[in-house]
Amino acid sequence: MKDGMFFAFDFGGGTLDTTVFEKKGKHIKFIGIHGNQHLGGLDIDNKFVEYVISKWEADFPTEMANLFIEQKKDTFGSKNMKRKRRRVLKQIVEKAKISLSTLNCVTVEYENYSLAVTRKDFEMCCSDLFNECMKTVKDTLNLPKVQAKPQQISKVVLVGGSSQIPKIRNMLTDYFGEGKVCCSENCYTVVANGACQCFRRSVFEYQNCDR
Repeated sequence: MKDGMFFAFDFGGGTLDTTVFEKKGKHIKFIGIHGNQHLGGLDIDNKFVEYVISKWEADFPTEMANLFIEQKKDTFGSKNMKRKRRRVLKQIVEKAKISLSTLNCVTVEYENYSLAVTRKDFEMCCSDLFNECMKTVKDTLNLPKVQAKPQQISKVVLVGGSSQIPKIRNMLTDYFGEGKVCCSENCYTVVANGACQCFRRSVFEYQNCDR
């Protein structure tokens, strides 16, 4: 990896973590650490679930109320069943979300109900969350210790499953520039690999320092 200033975009299930670091030779200096502790892949899943239910509800209001939508009159057992069904639907929707990273259209199916969802539908459904991601990115570059422009970033490293959503990658590319967003690394293991490399380097430096 050549010297330069890098941006790590770590979008996992629970949080969005962003880091700006600089590499000079064998040395890496962390310049700024930021993020959004209330924004993650789970929020996208929840938003997608609500979208699917709302579409079904338009045609089957009574059925959706009985299956998913909690009401004041519901008994404790009824509420638990609805939450259980939502969890099942959430797993189905998560798989659909992943499929939409490579497909332009998927079908979400639950029991006798189905819904065709295009990638554009998904992107519009979660547009406010994607915009919040970009706000976090911009806020990171504007940190007092960073104060960097997008042009100054050499590469953007994507980490976490949600970072692979095409809309997010496209928004990052539009902001930082063509050819800067790294999609070749395994997004799930890049953090672990980086941590191992830092650990090996720290051990080597400790063994060779004057004591």
